[in-house]
Amino acid sequence: MNALRVKSLWLALYLAVSLSPCVAFAQPASDGVFVLDDLTARWAQGLVSNALNAPNVRTIASGGVEKRGGMLHPTARPARNQFTLRLPAVNAGDLLALTAWVGVDDLARRDDPQNPHDGVRARLLVEGAVVDEADCDTAGWRVLSADLTPYAGKTITVAFETDAKGNANYDWAYFAEVQVLRLRERFALKVARELPPEGVLEVRGTAGSSFTLRAPNHPPVNAEIPKSGVLWLRYAFAGARGATLSDLPPNSSARVYPFLPRLRFETVATRRAVLTHGETTEVVVRIRNIGAGTWRDDRALLSVRSLGDADILTRPELATDLLPPNATAETRFRIRVGARPRLSIMLRSRAGNDAAILAPVVAINAMSLPATGTVARAENGSGALQNDSLRLLITPASAGGHAARLFVRQGDKWVPIASSAPLADAVVNAEGAPPKLNAFALESITADPTGMRLILQGRLGLTARATLEYQLQGNRLRCTGRIVAEVNAHLYRFRFPDWRVGDGAFGDAKDEALFPGLEYLLGEERSSGSENAAPPYDVRFSPDPYKITAPVMAVRWRSYLVSMEWEPTQGWSGVLRAPNALFASPNFLEGGANHRFALWVPSIPRWADENTQQAREPFRLLKGDSALLQATLIVRTDATDVIEAMAQYLQRVGMPYPPTPQRNDFAAMQLTVQGLLNSYDPTKRAWQHTNTGPVFYDPQVAIGLWVLGHRMFPEDPRRRQAIEQVRAAVDTRPKGAHGLDLAFYVGGLISALEQVGREMDALIKAQREDGSWAWQPESPRHAIFGKVGDSASGWTGQRAAQIGRWATLTLQPNARESLQRSLRYLATQRRPEGAQTWELPLHVPDLLAAPYAVEAYLHAHALTGDPAMLTQARLWALRGTPFIYLWHTPDKPIMRGASIPVFGVTWLNQQPWFGVAVQWNGLVYARALYRLAPLDSEYDWKRLADTITLCAVQQQEWVSDRRANREGYYPDAFNIPKNTEEYTWDLNPRLIAPCIAQRLGFAIEPLTHIVRAEGRTIACTAPGVQAASLENGVLRVQIAAPASDLPALYLLIAGARTPTAVRMGGVDLPRVDDMDALLWQLESPRSGWTLHEGYLIIRLVGAPAGTVEVEGV
Repeated sequence: MNALRVKSLWLALYLAVSLSPCVAFAQPASDGVFVLDDLTARWAQGLVSNALNAPNVRTIASGGVEKRGGMLHPTARPARNQFTLRLPAVNAGDLLALTAWVGVDDLARRDDPQNPHDGVRARLLVEGAVVDEADCDTAGWRVLSADLTPYAGKTITVAFETDAKGNANYDWAYFAEVQVLRLRERFALKVARELPPEGVLEVRGTAGSSFTLRAPNHPPVNAEIPKSGVLWLRYAFAGARGATLSDLPPNSSARVYPFLPRLRFETVATRRAVLTHGETTEVVVRIRNIGAGTWRDDRALLSVRSLGDADILTRPELATDLLPPNATAETRFRIRVGARPRLSIMLRSRAGNDAAILAPVVAINAMSLPATGTVARAENGSGALQNDSLRLLITPASAGGHAARLFVRQGDKWVPIASSAPLADAVVNAEGAPPKLNAFALESITADPTGMRLILQGRLGLTARATLEYQLQGNRLRCTGRIVAEVNAHLYRFRFPDWRVGDGAFGDAKDEALFPGLEYLLGEERSSGSENAAPPYDVRFSPDPYKITAPVMAVRWRSYLVSMEWEPTQGWSGVLRAPNALFASPNFLEGGANHRFALWVPSIPRWADENTQQAREPFRLLKGDSALLQATLIVRTDATDVIEAMAQYLQRVGMPYPPTPQRNDFAAMQLTVQGLLNSYDPTKRAWQHTNTGPVFYDPQVAIGLWVLGHRMFPEDPRRRQAIEQVRAAVDTRPKGAHGLDLAFYVGGLISALEQVGREMDALIKAQREDGSWAWQPESPRHAIFGKVGDSASGWTGQRAAQIGRWATLTLQPNARESLQRSLRYLATQRRPEGAQTWELPLHVPDLLAAPYAVEAYLHAHALTGDPAMLTQARLWALRGTPFIYLWHTPDKPIMRGASIPVFGVTWLNQQPWFGVAVQWNGLVYARALYRLAPLDSEYDWKRLADTITLCAVQQQEWVSDRRANREGYYPDAFNIPKNTEEYTWDLNPRLIAPCIAQRLGFAIEPLTHIVRAEGRTIACTAPGVQAASLENGVLRVQIAAPASDLPALYLLIAGARTPTAVRMGGVDLPRVDDMDALLWQLESPRSGWTLHEGYLIIRLVGAPAGTVEVEGV
């Protein structure tokens, strides 16, 4: 592996002395500021009282400036968060200070006339006494500080308080960057006007006096001296070369404790992971400023020297002289390698020196293999496997270990596709000894031609042995690694396999990449990118294993598709499951021109933190105990879409079987009805969407109550209650505004058709020539989510699905043409994205976009019969699978079938959705799958839809067991790794109703069957339509009502002529003129038919199960 070997002091000194005649720059002086305690980091550990919300920590903007802070939302009484601090003693002249910022989130509404916002009053208390306070009545951060020097060596209490003033509306107050600092006076600099871009500013003067800090391209910072007469302010202007202090009163004084930069090598590595003798490669050098101050107005000198077997073809140069804290700068140079290359790289600057030794991995070509045929051979410390698809070479490497190189057959050539060096590694030590990184050291290698296996035995340091096995099966390479302790040992990491995909082939290029639950990448997008998740949520290269929805990672470039699968439920040590996965596309962790796929243990979060590569505390391996890792690399050369990695995984393991809730399906239906009933507000004759509102008429609630209510037992009082709620709510609606689907049950169908027709005409008019609809931000603050006029598969797909439904229902030519245009646009899209732009970016991977596209293509298939439309519907259904948990373990009962809404973060920095299920998104997807299932037998779509539905029922039961007044509700968000709700906010089960109906064997919504016969196209729509046919001018429509005692159903026939007769069960039906009335508005409803603008509408009273015959259509 391209290892960065730095960094012991003796090595740095050795290089400094032996590689250069002198050291030009001294190391930077120490900072005058030491952070004793970061209270923001442990905000949740404080003693909280009278707060409306839990004390969460987020990155928020106030006045347009982002800071990371802890929330403290007041109620009618002031909210408080109190900490106990044990302060150290300080030397004479040194100071202890507490600094903080307080502000109200910019997202808090300040223009709501119904709930006016009057700001908050924030206070800082020490030992119960207020020492500083600020009024946050407008956007922007205010500074708070306290002198803690008098309490040095003592234990004290510090509290933060927010007062709601007149009301608590939108009092989203945050305390940010709350720190206890030790200030060393000998490093303080007097200030007149000019300041460094970062530091702690101390101002002394008259209470109430104000001043301003300014820096180019940054909002000014205004502050006021508190009643104590002294203020400490920690400030930072990222990217600025300096700042200025202005408006300071003459009787005031100021000094600054500046922060200093520190430059260090972060990465020194070859772009190629494994090379051969004579090849050239770039070396990437990445430097990070690990100090708290900006590196500026300086020059960093980089020197490189060959220590053997390496030709330096170009020299590195750093092209910047400005590096803010935590920022990086990168440069590259090119080398040619021999058999055992070694180089030294040195950094010299006023911000510190650093040095590294680089030993590129050069594999020895020790075996001669035939171009074709099957090979399983081991000789002279090397091994090879070969079949018609893949070739694996394991050979000695220059760094002293071995390297694996995988090739794929392309025509008559073997093309490199992936590499691994070292083959495995471990950070392991005997008990009582320090941890040490050990690469796998081969002792023996044997081949098994019958099983097409290579078996490697070797050591991982002095305390453990390892066995690695590679098995070739078609285009699959199965990799199995086991570490065994020879003494009682502490294991901090066992990593195997560790592939660099694309190394020596397509490099870091890709068309798509996939890490289910976390990444769905296109083109040049980078994993752990910040486009859809601001720091710190962007980093997700090694997440909690329970944030991964399917054990797959994949990358596609052109026709090459490389994926890795593993079995997360298989124990890696006894009953311990779910190893950690590492995914970097491209390999930003090493700066490599490849994509990194790896597994490692011990597991996150028990032993290791997320997005690390080594445990924070060791896993104890007793003598003879072992840890096992197993994964399979799959290579294809005929791919067109990365989702084919999910397809081959599902073909191998099948769709997951549904979970088992406490209730059977009928009892789950009863629970759903109860939840809908519980959401009713009789004063508004409408339903509450969530436990906190809003309350509005919802046609989806109405149809669920109407149909499922009629499925309840006659003696169940909830049946009557459901019917009464619907009637009362519908009576409040304007004519035609009660919902088109419900009109097929209760009447008013003509007006509902006209209402929807107007909406569809407007939608078609807004469609662009390319078939898309232009995205517009809902408000100015939504502008961060995308480019005005852009579109996405979800934004257009939602509208395409609506148009498609209308086209199949009515057969209107303009709707059909609009649908065809929208599908031409969707055919250019490669992932589901952009369906929830009320709080998320337009191009965030988004589950909701998948069912919209599925529905649109299913409507096109119904209209045309074109099998290509069904193929596209299947493709978009597959594109939804990375958002669904396809596995589970016994300790996570609510997991299988849970749906991740997006691979991103609300408002980029508010609520992350990695590992957090939002089941209503999955239920929308499940409804589309239920419609796809009868048409496509390629996958068991119904089983997946059932799995999603019953996971929602499990979540209903979770809420019902805890909150009796919300029986039948389910959480808006459920945290899968934590096994609990993400926050307390529950939804009514409006979207569960149609899915549980499917479980019971019927559809709530009206169904459409399109008949193409005798040169005619006729669309028949009604609840419970089973089939339709046209023969000799007679249209026959078979209907089975969703509930046996529904009062009526309506059948809509588009494309029909004026009939000569309409019959139900052989009985002629009359033509009627009261078809647009609601059922309960009719004194004595009767079956009959009418014509309206070319549509034949038939009312069937008594919820029949039989055949409707229409002659002369």
